[in-house]
Amino acid sequence: MKNFSMQSIKEMVDNYRARPIGTTKRYAVLIPLVEIDNELHLLYEVRSQHISQPNETSFPGGRIDEGETPAEAAVRETVEELNYDGSKIELFGALDYIVQDSRVIYSYVGVLHDFDIDLLNPNEEVASVFTLPLRFLVENRPAYYEITAQANYTDDFPFDYINSSRDIRMRTFRAKIPYYRLDDQYLWGFTANITDRFIELVREHFKDKL
Repeated sequence: MKNFSMQSIKEMVDNYRARPIGTTKRYAVLIPLVEIDNELHLLYEVRSQHISQPNETSFPGGRIDEGETPAEAAVRETVEELNYDGSKIELFGALDYIVQDSRVIYSYVGVLHDFDIDLLNPNEEVASVFTLPLRFLVENRPAYYEITAQANYTDDFPFDYINSSRDIRMRTFRAKIPYYRLDDQYLWGFTANITDRFIELVREHFKDKL
């Protein structure tokens, strides 16, 4: 084996694209803006019985294919799930993303031009779609509920080799789950989290006009 050199390490780092450690599954979603009666709405999907997490609310999106950028995946999944003309999807840009355990979920904001909800013909992954006015979301924050989980270590975990007390077994992890109170739809979890973050940015940007 050749000796390592400072230059070779520099070239390695220069050409590397950083990513979250330990992630093995990468997804991308689109936050679709649509215009209904001259008012901006966000479009949501209700997942069908044919896929995981049936009846849950989500944004259009899915797993990123090999060789595909997150932005490309977000648009492709929207085209496939909504049977929408890709030339009528305008991508505005990236929003914050979620990293949890072995997965990362990228989010993008875009607009569906020439939108008519009555003409949508979603594929078999989508049971139905609905929209929420942007103003409604700005005026109605989600409630956050805390959940806790305790680490569960196997009996052969090498505590003796990590200079750590066995009290680590009692370590508790906490997370806050957002939930929007809607009359006839469910909006919580990752989708609510991404929604609320987008609305936070809207509030910040338009704070002098709200």
